[in-house]
Parts: sequence; C-alpha cells; structure tokens
Amino acid sequence: MRYLIKTVSKMVGIPKNTLIAWERRHGVVEPDRTESGYRRYSDEDVRTLVRIKELISAGYRISEAAEIVQTQPSPSLPAPEEDGFAGLERLRDSLKQCLLAFDRAGADRLVTRLVDLSFIDRLDHVFLPLAHEIGLGWEHGKVSIAQEHFASGWAREQLFVMMSALRTTRESALTVVCATPSGDRHEFGILAVAIRLALRGWQVVYLGVDVPSEEVASTILQVKPQLVAASIVLDRDADIVSGWVKAIRDSVGADMPILIGGRAACLLDKSLLTGRTAIAGSLDSVDGVPLQEWIAQAE
Repeated sequence: MRYLIKTVSKMVGIPKNTLIAWERRHGVVEPDRTESGYRRYSDEDVRTLVRIKELISAGYRISEAAEIVQTQPSPSLPAPEEDGFAGLERLRDSLKQCLLAFDRAGADRLVTRLVDLSFIDRLDHVFLPLAHEIGLGWEHGKVSIAQEHFASGWAREQLFVMMSALRTTRESALTVVCATPSGDRHEFGILAVAIRLALRGWQVVYLGVDVPSEEVASTILQVKPQLVAASIVLDRDADIVSGWVKAIRDSVGADMPILIGGRAACLLDKSLLTGRTAIAGSLDSVDGVPLQEWIAQAE
C-alpha cells in the first residue's frame, strides 16, 4: 500500500516538515512520487520511520538513528507474513480481554503497537476480526450487552481515526457516498468500505447507518459523487433494499452507480435492483470489470 505524506504523518506521529527534513538530510526513506510530484510512502517506509522514532525516544540523535536503521533494519512489529499473523492474533486476544474488562487505558496502550502496521492489515487482521469475535460472543451469551457496546465503540473509534487520517482534499479525487439502508444499523462493514476506498484516494462522504433513501438522494444531488456504496449485513427481504434503491433512483436518475456489498448482499435479487446498481464481493471489480471502468461506463 502507498500513503501520502499527510497520512504518514498522522500514522507515525511525526510532523510533515520533520519527515521531509529527515529524508533530505539523512536519507532515512526514499518515497516514490506521483505524476504530480507528491510523495508516496510504502509500508516498509512507515516501519522505518516508526523505528527511527523509537530510537530517538530511547535517546539516539537523528543521525545515529538513521545510521542504525540503514545498517540494521528491524521493524518494531514483525510484518504479518513473517509469522502467519500469529503475533497479531495474540495482540487481538489481549485487546479483547482489555475491552471486556472495560480497560480502555490498557487497550489504548496495546494499540500503539500497531503504528507501523499498514492500515489495511490493521483493518483486516485486528479491528474487523475483533469486532466479529465480540459480536459472536454476545450472540452466544458469553459477552454482555454493556461489554459489546463498550468494545464496539472503542473499535469504531479506531476506524474513524484511520478514515480521518486518509481524508483527501485533492480536487481530482473521485467522491463516494457511503451508507447502509434504512433499518440496517451494522456499521463495521460500511466503515471498512469507506476506509478501503479512502486508501485508494477517494474522497469519502460518510453518512453512516440506517440512512433513509431521501437523505441519500439529497446528499447525491448536493455533492455529485461518482459512486454510492452500501453495505448489507442483515438477512433482510430483497424488496426492502430494492425499494430503498428505487426511491433514490426516483430522485437522482438511473445512471448513478450504486454498489451494494456485505454479508447479505448475495441474497438480493439482481432483477429487482433498478438502474446502474450492482452487487459486488470486493471493490476490485464489478461483473468482471475494474471498479473505475464500471463507473466510467455511466458517463
């Protein structure tokens, strides 16, 4: 994954000017550049910067820290592929124990160990599995309502921090409106979609859960997005979702691309979805066509 300097600055807690100074004076990392000249940092660059920050906190000067990481590279948290995610599983279990004990301070201390992990790995191997495990615990009567609300609230905060760090102001960025249909209050799925698109450089207009069709339509008319993304978790009747889509279409027309995903999306009847509406299992492609090409077909 590649990150712009604003995102990296928030991920590692180092000011942008400091990052640039370290790069120019000490050659600590060599980020790629976009066609417009913007720096793009890799996951390895982020791990290197975190390592340097740790060394400086331990008393080393920047010149000494730069020499150490260049001759003895060693990220503070092993890359996931090195141990088959076993380390992250242990960390996730520790996080769960803290949250079930209402120990926010303990959870906050543990999450600092993820600072050099890519956003996508944090999402896929820590926060989403954590929320799923706690949700299953509640369904099976092993987790109380209070515990589930506390833990889910904490995990939701972490995802919002990630999404905020990825916010873009580029005028050329594509815009997506993210929401769940009326009645569906499961938020982690649509948050994950928002973060994945933000990582790809999209500008996200996040409406959240249980959003009436008229509110979605009003937002579309105001911000003029290139895509509406919805997440369906509940095993709900197809006519509820199709009715939600139709009501939006009645206001904005048939050409606005609407993409529906989530655990229950496969239960929807495509024939009942009007206009340019598609069901997708990923954000990579729609009906075998790359997402942005599918969107462009509407223009």
